[in-house]
Amino acid sequence: MSALPDLFRYSSEVAALSGREILEGGAHNPHAHPQVIDPRERPVPQKEIRLLSEPAEPVTLARVLYLVELPDDRYRLKGALAVFLEEEGEGWSVFREDLGIFAYGATIDEALTHFAQSLLDDYDFYTSAEPEGLTEGGCWLAERLREVMERQ
Repeated sequence: MSALPDLFRYSSEVAALSGREILEGGAHNPHAHPQVIDPRERPVPQKEIRLLSEPAEPVTLARVLYLVELPDDRYRLKGALAVFLEEEGEGWSVFREDLGIFAYGATIDEALTHFAQSLLDDYDFYTSAEPEGLTEGGCWLAERLREVMERQ
């Protein structure tokens, strides 16, 4: 992965946290030593397994980045904002689905820059609009954006 702009930080902690309790639990963790359950106590539904002649697509997981600053000094984040980064064909996408922001760029830096600009544009649009002029979803988004950031 290329060097990220100072606005973003990569978090490998997310992957390290997943399953940590299971791995560290040892003998105290019921998942560490699977138990055999008598099928008469808990019946297992019969499932059919079908083999496909086509290979399955590889699964890729999005990388988690944290937006810690905004490119415009007139705005301030109230806390680090987790965003997701995925490689897409010849470029990269950065997204935050709950905010409805999806950005694409040929490089990681370009995708991140587009995301940050879209965040600022959406903030200005939704938070300056009269609630009567927005849909219910637009009002929810305006409130969510106000929770995430503010204009100074």
